[in-house]
Amino acid sequence: MVVGWSAPLVFVSVVIGAVTVLYRDHLCAKGRVDLFDAANDHRSERTLAAGNPDFGILFRRMCRRILRGRWLLVGDIVKIRSLEEIQTTLDGSGCLDGLPFMAEMARFCGQDALVFRCVDKIYDYGRTKRLRRLKRAVLLTGLRCNGSAHGGCHASCYLLWKEVWLRPADKDRSAPERRSSLASPP
Repeated sequence: MVVGWSAPLVFVSVVIGAVTVLYRDHLCAKGRVDLFDAANDHRSERTLAAGNPDFGILFRRMCRRILRGRWLLVGDIVKIRSLEEIQTTLDGSGCLDGLPFMAEMARFCGQDALVFRCVDKIYDYGRTKRLRRLKRAVLLTGLRCNGSAHGGCHASCYLLWKEVWLRPADKDRSAPERRSSLASPP
């Protein structure tokens, strides 16, 4: 009896998903914002760079102070360590915990940046074609690969940064001043 209902249930679920995707695409083609995009606008790079964090980010920061948790959260301003400091953390293949420090990342060394996302899993497209767990890796706002070391690739992928390659930004400059300088990617 249960097996008889499972196939139609799966079929109906797939149809509902397809209709939802088509409807969202239709709204996008007309230039209208759908509910999902509107609900996630507070997590965009533009909103973070403007210095308007939502309640969730503020709450996590408060909990971090109380519980002494991870020092790096979305919206934090960090300074990328020098190339020499980063190279001391790399193994013989130029990786740290299996994550490579790519040639395109060197031009950002020494700069301030804003944490856009904390990454715990990625799709390992090159090797296993599976999800791969990462520890202590982040994306930084506006810092993307320019493809110069990859045959002129124009995909503009985000660069993954290990937390040890970053340190808290200097406290000598005010936060609004740093945020305004981080609002436009280099």
